[in-house]
Amino acid sequence: ILFRESMYHIPLEKIKSLLDKFSGYLVDDGVFIVRLFIMRNGKVKFRPKKMIDIIANNFPVIEKNQYGNAGAVVIVFRPRKTPARN
Repeated sequence: ILFRESMYHIPLEKIKSLLDKFSGYLVDDGVFIVRLFIMRNGKVKFRPKKMIDIIANNFPVIEKNQYGNAGAVVIVFRPRKTPARN
């Protein structure tokens, strides 16, 4: 699932629950991809940086990279594994 900049519209306190909900739409090896611009005029923007931190602290990150002076960060991650039910 590719979110790109649409994550800007999600309140910080709802990011984790929204991603948990969307996890149900991924195939078994599916991933989320989010791109956010965390810098403007050489300064880190609090909200997008916090969004990346929430994702990195709550989901298994496969890849995370910041691209040059533009401040774009792309993070690729998987949903959390839920325990198998008996």
